[in-house]
Amino acid sequence: LAPVIEPIFNRMRQVDWLHAQNPDVYVANSSVVAERIEETYGRPAITVNYPIDATQFTFSADKDDYYLVSSRLLGYKRIDVIVEAFNWLGLPLLIIGDGPERENLEARALENIRFLGHVSDDERRQLMARAQMVVVAALEDYGLVPIEANISGTPVAAYGAGGVLDTQRPGVTGVFFERQSPDALHAAVLQAKSITWDYGRIRDHAMHNFTREVFFERVQRVIDQACQERAVSPCSVPQLA
Repeated sequence: LAPVIEPIFNRMRQVDWLHAQNPDVYVANSSVVAERIEETYGRPAITVNYPIDATQFTFSADKDDYYLVSSRLLGYKRIDVIVEAFNWLGLPLLIIGDGPERENLEARALENIRFLGHVSDDERRQLMARAQMVVVAALEDYGLVPIEANISGTPVAAYGAGGVLDTQRPGVTGVFFERQSPDALHAAVLQAKSITWDYGRIRDHAMHNFTREVFFERVQRVIDQACQERAVSPCSVPQLA
């Protein structure tokens, strides 16, 4: 089938690329997606990070003695890396979420790791606000969990690639580990334990950069600039309810 299908796919790629030259502006939700757009279509893209609803989270400067994961238990989320690292560390780890990897992960986890499954929004809000740190091992195009943690005043240990490069400031809002491996995460958590975190500053960073208000202001600026460059009447972005 390859000799038949490949010419069809090539033609589809050509048509896709041609149509991709038509939009006035490309807007991406993260820098990594903007880079991908430019690599694929040869067009620059403006990055406007997607927001969260800050009213759905609560801030706490009082932290309890546990680390937190909030994720679907899927292979690409690399919860296996987190479980193995915390097996070594022996620190209390709570895992919110469910998925096809749960049984396998529970079999590998030691007694310091608890799987909570699905929890209510209120319980998740409180757990995120009072955690020592939220841990993320997945490679995400963007990723909302690190921002949700920060808006709650909680630092993040994250695999240092993808969307977190836009949302996290190492040493201020969290720490990065450079490989999706237990030893790299182990070292990052130990590094984080040596940092005196300013929980109010962590929240301020998220509030100043990732709320709905900031998002709509940035989108409006993109629209205004596009209209200005093309000498058309001013237009505005509709607000979400």
